[in-house]
Amino acid sequence: MRGTGRDLKKLIPRLASEHDGEVVATVRAIQRTLHRHGYDLNDLADHLDEPAKSSGQGGVSASRKGWHGATSGPAPPGREEPDWDRLTRTYVLRWCDLVLDRRRLDMATQQFLCRVRGRLASDPDSTLSPDDVSKLRAVLRAAWQGGLAP
Repeated sequence: MRGTGRDLKKLIPRLASEHDGEVVATVRAIQRTLHRHGYDLNDLADHLDEPAKSSGQGGVSASRKGWHGATSGPAPPGREEPDWDRLTRTYVLRWCDLVLDRRRLDMATQQFLCRVRGRLASDPDSTLSPDDVSKLRAVLRAAWQGGLAP
C-alpha cells in the first residue's frame, strides 16, 4: 500500500477521540486517503494480515495478486486513465458494479461482466484468462472514456 502509510499514520491516532463526530470524520478521511491511492478498507485489512515481506516497493507484499494474476498496486488518482493492469481486485469489482449499474450494455457484455464479477468475488485466488482480461479491460476503458469512475 505504497504512498498511504504517512497519511494513515497521521489519521489513525484521531480514532481515539472521545468525540463521535471526530471519529466518524477520521474514518471518512481514511477512506478518502485509501481511495485516492486505489485502495479501500478491505485492502487495508488484507494488508494488515499479510506478513511483512520486503519487495522493494516500500513494504508491499510481493505475494499480493491482482485481478489478472499480476502483482497489484494503486490506480492513478484523478482523471488520468487508470493503469488497468495494476488495479486491485476490490477496485475492479467496484468498476464492474458501476458499469453494470450505470451503462446500457448489450446482453453478451452484461453476461460477461456478471460472470467475471462473480468469479472474482467468490474466489480470491482466481485469475482471468488472457482473453477475459483483454475484454474486461476494453469494457472498463470504454466506461472510463464515457465519464464513469468509482
